[in-house]
Amino acid sequence: METGLSDRVTLELGAGERGTIGLRALFGQNRSGSVRFLGGLDGLITSGEDHLNGVESQVGEGSRLWARSAWANKRFSASGGLAAKLENGSAEWTPSAAASVHMNAPLPLSFGWEGQFEKEDFRQSIGIGAAWKQLSLGIGLSELQSWVCQKGKWGWFGTPPAGASDGRNNPGVWMRISWTIPGVFTHVNDLTGRSVSNGSEDHDQITAIDAALTRKSVRRDLAELTTIDEENPAQRALLRRQILSGGEVARQELWRVALSAQFLQPERLQAIATLDNDLLEDDAASLARLAKDPDAQIRVAAARELLRLDNPLAKTTLEQLASDPDSGVRSTASLGVPAAPVAPSPSPTPAATPDSRAPAAPSHEEPAAGESAH
Repeated sequence: METGLSDRVTLELGAGERGTIGLRALFGQNRSGSVRFLGGLDGLITSGEDHLNGVESQVGEGSRLWARSAWANKRFSASGGLAAKLENGSAEWTPSAAASVHMNAPLPLSFGWEGQFEKEDFRQSIGIGAAWKQLSLGIGLSELQSWVCQKGKWGWFGTPPAGASDGRNNPGVWMRISWTIPGVFTHVNDLTGRSVSNGSEDHDQITAIDAALTRKSVRRDLAELTTIDEENPAQRALLRRQILSGGEVARQELWRVALSAQFLQPERLQAIATLDNDLLEDDAASLARLAKDPDAQIRVAAARELLRLDNPLAKTTLEQLASDPDSGVRSTASLGVPAAPVAPSPSPTPAATPDSRAPAAPSHEEPAAGESAH
């Protein structure tokens, strides 16, 4: 049984020969969420599976510290990791790897393999899983190396080795059923166990759960940003980097907060300021929407971000904001609007003056009355 404790930490409760408790944490992921880095502790009280391998661990032994990196898309997934297990007062290192293939038609199925090198043995499992809504079922073969090869002879019957008293190197069958109860207990694909038992919907469930937790974390961090003094830029920058580590989901949530008038103005402004560190040319469309916001401070923030973009939509929006009714918006937007060239005033045409060097034109005056012309 698993349930989320926070946006990135999951509590695991298990029951075997003894009860066991574990913690799993997501330390980081890329923007798309296809690559993730996880780590955790399990067997905090004692191991719940040691008895299957013939190990009689006492309370306080069998605890395991592990780290794993995982890659997944809609068709394939792979992971690899390293675990340090406390046993008889010493730590034993166990490397592991897993891979699976997912398909959606005609049914959501997954096929996978997992192997780990433990106590000089390379232990393997294969399986097939199917999922339907909140229910998933997996079944497979454990100790695959014993199914395939026994005492140097190839066979497919899974005959137990002579004197076998536990499951180590003893071919067996495993089954797993999981049911997700929305809002109560959340089952997450255990990348430290048999990932082959999960159907293709598990990846979508993981993505949806991580996205919901990331959005919640973004809103919480934005609220915290509004309380940090502006004279502490280092703390602000650190918190904004933490927000953007959520990848594309975090960016989408930042834009949702920035564009929605349902959020308080300080949180909207902090969302825009956080996006400043990861602004893309495609964000011009969202900034154009902010340029029409009734809040003048939001329009100023939008104009400030538009100044950083170099595309036709950004320039057109800045030109519109340059005639905004608010003087602060106009002054900010005008920084990105080139000043219109001043047309030179036409010079006056000089009056014609007689040229002193030109011969005077002959006068044709009429003779006065009583004078005769000669």
